[in-house]
Amino acid sequence: MTAVLDTSAAVRVVLDPGAAAAFSIPLGQAGRVLAPELMIAELTNVFWKYLHGGYLSRRASERGLETALQLVDEFAPVGPLRLEAFDLAALTRRPAYDMFFLVLARRNGAVLLTADDSLRDHVRRLGIRTEWKEPES
Repeated sequence: MTAVLDTSAAVRVVLDPGAAAAFSIPLGQAGRVLAPELMIAELTNVFWKYLHGGYLSRRASERGLETALQLVDEFAPVGPLRLEAFDLAALTRRPAYDMFFLVLARRNGAVLLTADDSLRDHVRRLGIRTEWKEPES
């Protein structure tokens, strides 16, 4: 199985033990984990926000960023995905950033791993597989 990991799922895996457990099965079953290169910028910004907001130390932020990036086997260039991502963004009225992950999943027949509930709804309507089990409290 090929999986596309989005930024929300990567952050949850790194920072939330319950989410890490919920994603461990699909990540473990994936022979290959993909993400668009855009994820590098998104993750960098997320962990900067945690640092800037005082939620994580600089060291913990840097470690979190590196751990999240290591979840991905291959980063795909975004240029070839841009027109399809734009079309999907126009169709779904969702940010184009999210659509790069959907396009990559669709093109690779991959399951999309996301912690974003509203994105997951759009993914299913577009016929893209997704997996997520809410962690038990």
